[in-house]
Amino acid sequence: MSKSMRVIMALGLLLLASGAGATCYTGGAYDGYDFVVAAGGAGLPQITHLEGATNITSSSAVLNGMLLHTGAAPAQVFLYWGLEDGGEVAGAWEHCHEFGFVTAMVPLMLEVSLLPEAVYYYRFFVSNSVNQVAWSYPGATMFLTMAPPVVGVGDGVVFGRTSAVLNGELIAGKEAEMTIFWGKSSDAWSSTNSMGWRSVVGTEVLPNPFYLLVDGLQPETTYGYVVRAENLYGVDESTPIWFTTGTDHFIEQADYGWFGGGSFDGYDNTIIATEMPGFNGTVLMLR
Repeated sequence: MSKSMRVIMALGLLLLASGAGATCYTGGAYDGYDFVVAAGGAGLPQITHLEGATNITSSSAVLNGMLLHTGAAPAQVFLYWGLEDGGEVAGAWEHCHEFGFVTAMVPLMLEVSLLPEAVYYYRFFVSNSVNQVAWSYPGATMFLTMAPPVVGVGDGVVFGRTSAVLNGELIAGKEAEMTIFWGKSSDAWSSTNSMGWRSVVGTEVLPNPFYLLVDGLQPETTYGYVVRAENLYGVDESTPIWFTTGTDHFIEQADYGWFGGGSFDGYDNTIIATEMPGFNGTVLMLR
């Protein structure tokens, strides 16, 4: 190999090693950070979100990160989070926590209190003592908090003599296992019907709201039911709905069929009946 070729190859290696473009830190399998990738100028601070938020519940989460490089001087780390993505404007974020001066390659964790069933964002910021700054790359991390279920009875109950339709609904909590308990006593419901794992938005197979048709009930008998929902974050149960099935007795009169009375039969508003000579019939004057 000629001397000129050796010089060209050396320059090429030097350029590859000292390029000022984005830097990638991937580590190795042994360090546990195989998937950490961060971009930034050579020699500047570098910080990442690691695996994002963990231990997410309906009211809290742990926000994770790591300072990969302090830059040219010791560096301070700040964590910003909120219901809106504040981007790279510190004042646009709802909350801030200062970690102080941080050692590179040490995991950073902060448990924060949150609202249930809400979308949150968080992002790290690093600043060193020679005014080099950087935000975590590639942007804010988004996550959704969970929520305990909230149930309702929808349209309630529709019933007849021996059957009833029991309605239920998952109002909040994203998803939950739904169950309808029914019977004659709330102390010990005689029947349990699983309604499956349902979501607030519902699906074609498992819609929400939903209903249960029960048959074989006894006439003139009082029944009740409750709707129960359970997920990993809590349990909710509706107030019992009570109803009494229809009567098993009918009013019968020969040649006149059955008349139950009431405003529906059209005879409550008769005000006069007049016999008309020469007319074979009776005129009913109604108002």
